[in-house]
Amino acid sequence: MEDIDEKESSAPSELSSDGEDSVSSDTSLSVGERDIYTDDDSNDDGDDDDDLRGVEAAAEVTAEEQDKADEASIIQEEKIFSGITDITERILSRRVQYNAINDMIADRRSFLVDGDSLLLNAVGQSGLDSAGGGQMLHCVYLCERLLQIFARVSGTFEIVFSKVWDRILKDNHSIRLARSVLKHHFRHNTKFFVHEIEAIWSVDFRQILKHLRPSFLLCDISPKECSSYFSEDNYRWVKVMSCANILYSIGQGLPCVDFRNITLEVSTIHAYFINVVPDISRSLQIISRKLVNITKDWNTLKLFIQIPQDLISVRRIVYIASAAKYLTLNKDTDAMILVKILLLKCALLDALPLKFRAFPQPYEVPKQVSHFITEIHKLMHLIMENGLTYDCCFSTVSDIWQGNLFLKLLVTLRNRVLEQKSGLGNVLGEIYVHLTATLSDLWGSTLESFPITSEGLKWTHKIKFVQNRDSKPNTDAAALAQFDRLLPISCSLTKEFCGEEVLNNLARLQNRAAEMQLFISRNLAFEERHHWHSRKKLTDDFSRVFDDRKTFRNSKGGRYAEKKAQKHQARFARYMNIYGSNLEGRSIQRDVIVRGTKQNNNTASVVKSKNYQKKKPEKPKMADIIRKQNNERKRHQNEDSDKVMFKKSSAKIKSFLLQFKFDIALQELQLLQKNLKTEIFELETELLMAETLHKKLQFDYREKGAGSSHILELYKELFLLLRDLLIGSESKYKLSDENKKQIAYYLTCLNMHDISSEWNLPYVQNYAKMTIIDIKMSWAEFQLKHLGPSLIRKNRGEIDDELGFAPDDWQKMLIDTVRKRQSAVVVAPTSSGKTYASYYCMKSVLKEGHEGIVVYVSPTKALVNQVAATVYARFKNVTMPPGLSVYGVFTRDYRENALTCQILVTVPECLEILLLSPRMCSWVRRLRYIIFDEIHCLSGIAGGLSWESGLLLTRCPFLALSATIEQPEILQRWLQESMNFKKDRDMQNGCKRDDSHYVVSLITHNERHNDLKKYIYVHEQNSLVHVHPYACLTNKVIDTYSGIPSHLTLSAEETLSLFGALQATEQIHTNIEHLRPERFFRVNSQKLFITRSSVKEYEKELRELLSKWAQEFNDSFVSVVSRLAHGAQNLRNLPPKVVPIFQLPSLIETLEKNKMFPAIVFLFDRHLIHTFLRLLNRYYDAKTQGILGSSSDDSDGISTTAETKTRKGKTVTVRKRRTYSLGLLKGNASLRSVGVVDSDDLKFIENRLIGIGHTKDDPFVKGLRNGIGIHHAGLNSKQRVTVEMMFRMKVLNVVFATNTLALGIHMPCKTVVVATDSSFLTPLNYHQMSGRAGRRGFDAEGNVVFWGVNESKIQNLLTGKLPILWGNFPMSISLVLRLLLLVSMCEVTVPENNADRGTVQKEAVSRALTFLNCNLIYQHFAELKQQMKHFFAFSTQLLMMQKLLDDNGRPQHLCSGIVTHLHYHEPGNLVFAYLLRSGVLHSMCVTEEDGKISKETQLNVVLLMAHLFTRKRLHPAMLNNKYCNSVVKLRELPADVLKVIEQYNSEVKFLFDHYFRCVAEECSRTMGEDRVLPISQLSIEPETSCMEDTRENELPHLLQEMMVDYEPRVICSAFIALSGYSDSGLYSEKDVVSNLRHQVFTDKKIVPIFEVDQSLNSYAWDFYNHGIRKAILKENLIRHGDDFSYLKDFLLVLLAVYTSLQDFDDADENRAVIQTFGIISENFRKKFNKAYKIVED
Repeated sequence: MEDIDEKESSAPSELSSDGEDSVSSDTSLSVGERDIYTDDDSNDDGDDDDDLRGVEAAAEVTAEEQDKADEASIIQEEKIFSGITDITERILSRRVQYNAINDMIADRRSFLVDGDSLLLNAVGQSGLDSAGGGQMLHCVYLCERLLQIFARVSGTFEIVFSKVWDRILKDNHSIRLARSVLKHHFRHNTKFFVHEIEAIWSVDFRQILKHLRPSFLLCDISPKECSSYFSEDNYRWVKVMSCANILYSIGQGLPCVDFRNITLEVSTIHAYFINVVPDISRSLQIISRKLVNITKDWNTLKLFIQIPQDLISVRRIVYIASAAKYLTLNKDTDAMILVKILLLKCALLDALPLKFRAFPQPYEVPKQVSHFITEIHKLMHLIMENGLTYDCCFSTVSDIWQGNLFLKLLVTLRNRVLEQKSGLGNVLGEIYVHLTATLSDLWGSTLESFPITSEGLKWTHKIKFVQNRDSKPNTDAAALAQFDRLLPISCSLTKEFCGEEVLNNLARLQNRAAEMQLFISRNLAFEERHHWHSRKKLTDDFSRVFDDRKTFRNSKGGRYAEKKAQKHQARFARYMNIYGSNLEGRSIQRDVIVRGTKQNNNTASVVKSKNYQKKKPEKPKMADIIRKQNNERKRHQNEDSDKVMFKKSSAKIKSFLLQFKFDIALQELQLLQKNLKTEIFELETELLMAETLHKKLQFDYREKGAGSSHILELYKELFLLLRDLLIGSESKYKLSDENKKQIAYYLTCLNMHDISSEWNLPYVQNYAKMTIIDIKMSWAEFQLKHLGPSLIRKNRGEIDDELGFAPDDWQKMLIDTVRKRQSAVVVAPTSSGKTYASYYCMKSVLKEGHEGIVVYVSPTKALVNQVAATVYARFKNVTMPPGLSVYGVFTRDYRENALTCQILVTVPECLEILLLSPRMCSWVRRLRYIIFDEIHCLSGIAGGLSWESGLLLTRCPFLALSATIEQPEILQRWLQESMNFKKDRDMQNGCKRDDSHYVVSLITHNERHNDLKKYIYVHEQNSLVHVHPYACLTNKVIDTYSGIPSHLTLSAEETLSLFGALQATEQIHTNIEHLRPERFFRVNSQKLFITRSSVKEYEKELRELLSKWAQEFNDSFVSVVSRLAHGAQNLRNLPPKVVPIFQLPSLIETLEKNKMFPAIVFLFDRHLIHTFLRLLNRYYDAKTQGILGSSSDDSDGISTTAETKTRKGKTVTVRKRRTYSLGLLKGNASLRSVGVVDSDDLKFIENRLIGIGHTKDDPFVKGLRNGIGIHHAGLNSKQRVTVEMMFRMKVLNVVFATNTLALGIHMPCKTVVVATDSSFLTPLNYHQMSGRAGRRGFDAEGNVVFWGVNESKIQNLLTGKLPILWGNFPMSISLVLRLLLLVSMCEVTVPENNADRGTVQKEAVSRALTFLNCNLIYQHFAELKQQMKHFFAFSTQLLMMQKLLDDNGRPQHLCSGIVTHLHYHEPGNLVFAYLLRSGVLHSMCVTEEDGKISKETQLNVVLLMAHLFTRKRLHPAMLNNKYCNSVVKLRELPADVLKVIEQYNSEVKFLFDHYFRCVAEECSRTMGEDRVLPISQLSIEPETSCMEDTRENELPHLLQEMMVDYEPRVICSAFIALSGYSDSGLYSEKDVVSNLRHQVFTDKKIVPIFEVDQSLNSYAWDFYNHGIRKAILKENLIRHGDDFSYLKDFLLVLLAVYTSLQDFDDADENRAVIQTFGIISENFRKKFNKAYKIVED
């Protein structure tokens, strides 16, 4: 080790850059510190008295001035601090949200963790004891556990510490030491990179943002819990630093995420976060100057001490060095006693295993001990900051201090004297003696090792310890003593899943069986009517969904109701016809279905194509012969007609050419090509076109020169025509010698001699006299640069007779998979043809007969409607038997033909309802295929578990489709394993199918059909700057992907640019001559005509070369990337900014000028979408008025038409009708296209909009007239469908939309504009959005334009990874009940004499077991499966205790229906059922004397329902706003309700305390001792244990004394036990980090405890009270669009509860409750419909 000089180092120049000198002084040091610290600038030579008096006088004056300056400085600080906190509070009050933050983590881009906030968060937790100096290892463990939440979902992060915190913590030496410990631990014991910056407002933080480009900052935005650790002055700084974290992150483009209130549901993390607020970036500069001025005098202090060379353990270095320095400063006897005990403690940390260090916590500590610990921690901190090098061993740094161990030693030794080494044992004694000897050498005096005692310290008797410490003791444990044993259950599903091993671990009933039977409800009990008991059949979720047709059939009104139903059905059929035709095109050929023989339900049929079917030759029929003769006759007539037409038109065209009327000649040629009915003149026509283009090109070339873009377009058109002629000559037609001469002449004029030679065309004479059009590039460069979208595509092979086209190779594999009735995971880019296989699958099942069913699962209701319309358009001509239909729809809102159709279109949640319904078992057996579209939605979003349920709960094959799946092989492997499990179960049940049925194939296709070019819009230049994809490459990207990302594909032009950059950077180690385009494509082309496949081969070669350079010649790689980025280099690293709205019109006009319409502009701010719409409306209205001189449409849109009828030969006017028009056919703006519009269809669309209250002056309608649309989830479905249809009609050219449109909605466009930055703008969303552009069959090339997105974000969007499919937490109490309901009730739905009754039961059990055993999350956390077995067993216990289940595993009718119907809202559903049984609802729902329900009663019930089912958290900062209509914060529940809920919570806590014990004991048996930190994986274990090879009665005397009260911990984490926690009362629903062993999964709130003390948003109660939508948006701060979803969900809850209550007896005591919920649900529905303008039929 080196000597470290004692000195002060001033802050870096950046912190004192205001022109003032830095003052290096510290007036706050204690007496002890003055002995430690010295001032290098001090002068000790002044002995002159006069000089001394002069100095004193000067000091007096300086002191007075200094007092004034200090007072002014304090006032200035107060102003700055209050200003910072005020700004932050205003931002928090309006912008903080509690949402899922997975989108910020999913791309695995690094985020920043504020290490100082992380420390304070751990310190502030009540579980971290601070007495005795705290437990450092416990603190480190808490920090690692918090970060483990993010690491579990592949979150990558770097940690930042600010040096300014060292000064803020100057009076908190234990926290200061903990900060050093944490910093060194993360730096040396983990893979995380640790930054240390001056402050968050310093330049070095901005440099980190520039180079790392993090996704967000994880910090503590409200550190109130740690306020008790700080003085008032220092806590002000803690708050200022918290505010600074917020301001300097969101102001520099970095969202801010709060540590606190984080919840994890395996793959979904919820937290408070604040999005970017770029408006404050200017204010930050002012704040920075002020803060720099305040902190410029803060100094970093260093310690002078010599460290022995032979010590490498950081712990020993710190202990010996600090003890030596302490003895130097304190030479009394007490100091030596304390130092000996301190070294003994160090020896114990080295030798005592972790599990034996769980000592009780002190609750009283003498001030002498506290003073000693403070001084030692002060020295330890300085040594760790200044005396450690990288040569040290840092494995012990996390375990530097354990306060209760030191105090335990003091108490143990106060009545005992250790005279010799034997009292410590060999291992401990040797370590201790070595430490004292090393200390003596360093100190320079001898410290005797023995005796060791604390008898001389008279104050040790004041140390008092807590006997037992529980995490959250259960105060109601005594009241629950009757539940001290668990109930036995006889259930086949429980036994098969949990197994005997798990069930044997549960406590069993012995001598209290009779008493415990009281807690079991059996079916027999329901024969009597008592309160809510009833014998009515239990309804299921399916029967409660609104049936569109049934409503009309069952409505009253006789023939009028029937007419109304018929009218509704006719209107709906018309809508589906228009919508389907709009999606598929009116010229679509309807699929003809020929029904086959009925297939066996249990055997999958294989439908073969016509290519595979052998047909016997049939004798031609007379009708066929006549038809053939007629066709031949017609063909001759057409040929004769074409001869006349061609002769006439060609003469006219040649006449135009002689007159130099080339444009007219081209128009005539196009008309000729259109009118020709046969192909006999195809060659002559194309040659005539070539002649015309050639003459026009030469004429214009002589007039305008070669630089004109018009010349280039003619050049390209002529070249492509000549290419088609030459390639066509190989198969379609034969060229004459004259034709070849003509083509050779044209190619020579184009300066394409090489191509002419390659095709063996005649040599052109008189070359010198020809006009050669030279474009200054070779044939290869020209094709790559200008013909990318038009390059030749490889012939895909033979046409499949059944499909009607030649499929690609991957499509062949997919179709063959469907024909074999197998399953497949299909990953292919958007618009590549995935969906066609879905419709082929439907068609094949329809061909089998009327028995089979195909289910199409879409992620959104909007996509459900689109697919349903497409199915209607394709199969509407299919004939079905009476009572059956081709397609049906099932969503949470409504269902139609759901059980009577063969093609059901639904959402995953509704499919789950069908699969888990025992009444649908027969329906499930009819399933032939399930198609999951957008399967990547399986993980990380709400409802992900429903996708897993759909995949696991069915036995039929499936197709899982997506364009964006990361590591699809993991998904395929999981699905194959689940199929193998199904196969094993089928073998056990005796119903195994053919082995091929259980195969799951993986079919991938990575190449987009069309290229996608990226641009940045630069307003200053009013232009689009091209972004080369490889310009976004960095060394980090290369390392992440082990090369260049495969999804980063290039267009032909970009490939040429890459070669140019490589060539310009060519270095001596690599020869790239073989990659010159002319050389490469001479052998890799179709006779010098470049094909698209050859370009991909060329791209592959260049990619591999650049990857090699990145690994071997990094300078060359960086140079290439820099050259590729030259076009956008001035745009790099722009700070985040609000997109200037005024730029929008110029952006739209730039797109129009570059022919990039139609375009979709994606934003993540719905308010901004409406702002953009209004702006463009005003702009184009003004523009139209300027052109036309007046408004283009001044009418009010109302017209009167007379309806007439003919009676007895006379026309009679029956009535006059007034009709209203929105003028959608009369748009005049330049943005509006002519499109393909049917006036009747557009009128139908108008009427739909009028029906929901739209008028002509609405901005939405004005936008449609101007060719502008908007699209987001907050709009009415009719509005969204209108925009989709008019966009496909090509009436609209611009649509502003959120990313919901990108999720499968069919709106093909040429350009996608990604406007403004957002935390939701992730690589996944970008890939989904960009997939809308350049779709197959619509455009040859797509474009993506970035506007308001800086280069850093663009780089991440292009190179970031897609999210991993983690899976979802597989269990909840409600799901256990639903599975048991399925298994126990399925056989009831089958008649007893039916032979399939037993088979249905076996299949139901197999499906349930497949779901329980094969969840996707097990692929990542295999140990979770065993925990789920315990969870299932204890869930059945809770359900029995709640009287929802009997001891045979059968759900009881009492309230199980409500629990299952409201399974989305656990634990609210369980609590509601508990309250219902308790009678609390009866006491709340009291009728008035007149039998009515008062408004107060209604509001109280709504308050209860809002607490149970609307758990949207409310940040305290939101309460600072002023409100007019809404209460905003949900008020507390009544006391009697709270009492019942507490009783419910007590029962749950008691039961799940047993659950956690069982799981933890299982972990202890299988995983051993808990001694490994969760993130660093550092094992806290001594090299040689002092407890080894000894029995308890043979322990050394010291250890015997210390272990007297030792209580082994099995359940509690050994790290948590350091603070004195035992195995009692461990679980707390409030702790983010549980006190259990970290191997026990508790991150998700799996225990259904209902938290009653949370601050919740009262949006539902407020809406019921006032019914004002704007108040919900403005005051409750619900996002626009989310308000509809939240309120609709609450309405569905009310309706579900009301329907459930109607199933029970209508007894007198129950009638008021039913009546109350009926009134509430009806009132809420009316207010909801009124607020959102919903018109009910």
